[in-house]
Amino acid sequence: MKKIIIFATKFIFYSIILMMNLQKLKAIFSNHTFILWVYILVSVGSTIHLYFIPEINFYIMYEYSFYHLIQNKNLYPEYPKEYIDVFLYSPTFAVLMAFFAIFPTFLGIIFWNLFNTLILYYAIKYISMADDKKVLIWWFGLHEALTALQRTQPNVMITGLIIFTFVFFERKQIFWATCMIVFGFYIKIYGVLGAALFLLYRGKLKFTLYFIFWVIAFGLLPLVFVSYHQLMYLYVEWYKALVLETQVDIALDVSLLSFVQVNIYNIPDKYLIVAGIITFCTAYVRYKMYDEFRFRLLYLANILLWVILFSPASESSTYVIAVYGVAIWYVANNSTHYARIFLIVFVFILTSLSPSDLFPAFVRDMYVKPLVLKALPCILVWLYLMYDLLVGVQKTEKV
Repeated sequence: MKKIIIFATKFIFYSIILMMNLQKLKAIFSNHTFILWVYILVSVGSTIHLYFIPEINFYIMYEYSFYHLIQNKNLYPEYPKEYIDVFLYSPTFAVLMAFFAIFPTFLGIIFWNLFNTLILYYAIKYISMADDKKVLIWWFGLHEALTALQRTQPNVMITGLIIFTFVFFERKQIFWATCMIVFGFYIKIYGVLGAALFLLYRGKLKFTLYFIFWVIAFGLLPLVFVSYHQLMYLYVEWYKALVLETQVDIALDVSLLSFVQVNIYNIPDKYLIVAGIITFCTAYVRYKMYDEFRFRLLYLANILLWVILFSPASESSTYVIAVYGVAIWYVANNSTHYARIFLIVFVFILTSLSPSDLFPAFVRDMYVKPLVLKALPCILVWLYLMYDLLVGVQKTEKV
């Protein structure tokens, strides 16, 4: 009997110690400052790792865009002696790169990825919701952010700018909300989808005026380095490059469009996109829900998912935008229904992990890539999200 009492006492003691440590770990991993440093270390670590592969071609292209701009060159033809691929961003993007091109490439690329990362981190930080929900968003999206940072493309930044658009609309700071939208557009055209939020808020005349102001201000920013004639020429060439991209990048497409065409029926992109636009806009008819925070938050998630699923140029590295949309969709729901839990786990395994070494290579090469399965979990989430917007959200719900 004595041994049983001693054993029970030890068991209770060690259980208490374990629970205390778990509580401490939970407190640490929920601490905003700790998460910020994790994001910073992931950003810097993934960037340094690129030099051992090496894989910095995209950043080299961005860096050269600034030099080509100030040399009055066309930004959009191929420059095979300098980098592989074609520059597809705006002249304003080339101006932005001035802040990074002044440093040696090794430092510039670290600062570039860090800039992208901090925009995303702080955008999530300033969403008006409970801390535990922000923590879930940060941790859930981290692996996909890491994958995107290793490509050095601005998709992490675009995710942050769209979320910041929502944050400023919520704070009734329309001037800065429109700034985020237009800045995002000039960085990567995906960013303009943040404008879909403006219908949910008051002050539409202010939005229109501020939008025009920022379009002109950012659009003319390259005049610091080039003539007006040269700038107009570059915008024409940018448009041509974007049209050409939609024709040549089909093989890289991992969107809903490609998934349907590969696995169901070869429907032309234009019909699927029109259907997607109509579906996306249907929830606007629920104008009585515009005052509900959960409804607006779900529309933010809708934008983040839609822009990737219905873009004919979606690549694996762009899915950071969709994955953070999935996380926002999940925390916007007060219900922890098994279907929601299954879907968010499904997204993490098949969408986030499938491009990594943590996923079986033969499954990825034989099934995931050929069948465009990376898109499938996000498609299912988007369909569920549309149900939430059209039916699920009711009055006086809180997040």
